[in-house]
Amino acid sequence: MENFGRSAYEKKQEGVDGATNELSLKNETATELKRQLADAVAKESISPQLIIDIAKQLIGSNTDIEEAERILRNKKQSFDTFYGDMQVYAGRENELLDVLADAVKGRDYEKIIEVARHLEEHGNTNADPEGYDAGGTQELFKKFAKEFKYIGGLVEGKAMVQLENGKYAFIDADGKQIPGEYQDAWFYSEGKAKVQLENGKWAFIDADGKQIPLLLRKG
Repeated sequence: MENFGRSAYEKKQEGVDGATNELSLKNETATELKRQLADAVAKESISPQLIIDIAKQLIGSNTDIEEAERILRNKKQSFDTFYGDMQVYAGRENELLDVLADAVKGRDYEKIIEVARHLEEHGNTNADPEGYDAGGTQELFKKFAKEFKYIGGLVEGKAMVQLENGKYAFIDADGKQIPGEYQDAWFYSEGKAKVQLENGKWAFIDADGKQIPLLLRKG
C-alpha cells in the first residue's frame, strides 16, 4: 500500500526540487562554456585546439542538460502520479465510509461486514467522527503537509497535527495553530478535545485551546 504521509510527500517533492537544481546547474555550465567559446573565437591568438576542446565540452554539456531534463520530467511525473493516487485514496476511503454509514442506518449487517473488510484492506477501520470535513481536510493537507509531521482530519473546524518536536497541537482551517502543545491528543467532539499534559494527566480543552478545569486520571 502506498504511504501518503508527510515523509512520502516530502521525498517526492525533494526529488523534483533536486532535479530542478541539477538542471539549473547544467544550464549555468553550458552558459559559461558558450561564453568561453565566444571569447576564444574572438581572440585570434588562441589556438584552434583550445576552441575545439571548449566546443567538445559544450557538446557534452548539452548532452548533460538533455539527461537532466529527462530526469526532471520523470520526477515531476512521479510526483503528479503520487499526488493523484493520494487524492484517489482519500476519495475511496470517503466512499467506503459513506456506504458504511448507510449500512449501519439500515442495519444491513452483511454490508457492514463487507465494508469493514474493504476498509481494513484500504488501511483504515476508523469511521469518521461527527463533524468531519473531508474537503477541508484535503485542503489542509495540500497547503500544510510539509509543515507538520502529521495532519489529522478537520473536525469541528480543528485538525490535530504533530509538530517537529514530536508533540501534538491543533490548527484551524486556515492552518493557524491553536495555543498549546501536548504529549498526545484526540480530535474535537462537541466543542472540546481530550489532551495529555506534560505531567501525564489528561484534560479537556475548549475551541480556543483553554483548559477546562476538570482533570482526568492518566489514561
